[in-house]
Amino acid sequence: MARSLTAQEQAIAKAAWPRMNTAVVVVTDEATNRYNCIAWTLGITTSWIWPWPSQTVSKTEFDTFYSSNGFVPSGAGPIAVFGLNTNTMKHGSISGPGHGPRWESKCGVWLRIQHGLVEMERGSLYGNVLGFYSRAAARVANSPDAAMRLRAMKPDKLSKTDLKFIRDRVEVVSPELRARFERAYTGWKEAISHPLIAISSDPGSRTHTPAFLELISLGPPILPLLMEKLTHPDEFFALQVVDRLTRPEFVVGHGPDDPFALLGEQGRAVETVKQWVRTEA
Repeated sequence: MARSLTAQEQAIAKAAWPRMNTAVVVVTDEATNRYNCIAWTLGITTSWIWPWPSQTVSKTEFDTFYSSNGFVPSGAGPIAVFGLNTNTMKHGSISGPGHGPRWESKCGVWLRIQHGLVEMERGSLYGNVLGFYSRAAARVANSPDAAMRLRAMKPDKLSKTDLKFIRDRVEVVSPELRARFERAYTGWKEAISHPLIAISSDPGSRTHTPAFLELISLGPPILPLLMEKLTHPDEFFALQVVDRLTRPEFVVGHGPDDPFALLGEQGRAVETVKQWVRTEA
């Protein structure tokens, strides 16, 4: 599929990237939280990849991630990365065969678009291009790419026993707390659907709302309800609430050089639920 931006989409793009010529932007995929910009630079459309727990990610950490997936920093290359500065990286874009005549970006939950590279600069959300990556020569012929390695993985799955345990724990949560949780969770989901939050690939950007503070104020008793949310693949942003309400040693994560980082937030959600079940059982 390929289409132009609608008038409303042009307004969103202009707010995010003031230099963008929105009239010639090409949309190549519709909005989805199935994958994000970092995943798309590796040809992956099934994982939301952001293997950095900190909300300030450095260029060095980007280098580690891309190097572990066969790309090295270079003066020019098919992958460009953006940041507000070298300690606050925000976005990745890709060019070359299969990506149109210019550059292509999956913009968080929002659209995947083809655009001019410099047109995405000077915005307050992504910043400017701070580096490029090219494929490491030694990896070109001898190693499978990231998408192929991901397809070969066998991620954890929730068992019927896991799901029953969660349902049983949800049943003992008071109806009043369940109602308060659903109101707060719905309010938070509405807040993070704002276009200028939706275009961010950093899951942590979803914590910068009053609605998030209202949700975490309900405390650890809502963890069974959050685990129930995480059984649905599209609800992985709930990990941000879980991570805030559990002790640091129980937070599941994979570093940027860990192959399992390619499973993304969806994979981390399953691991988190399984760990919680083991701990609570």
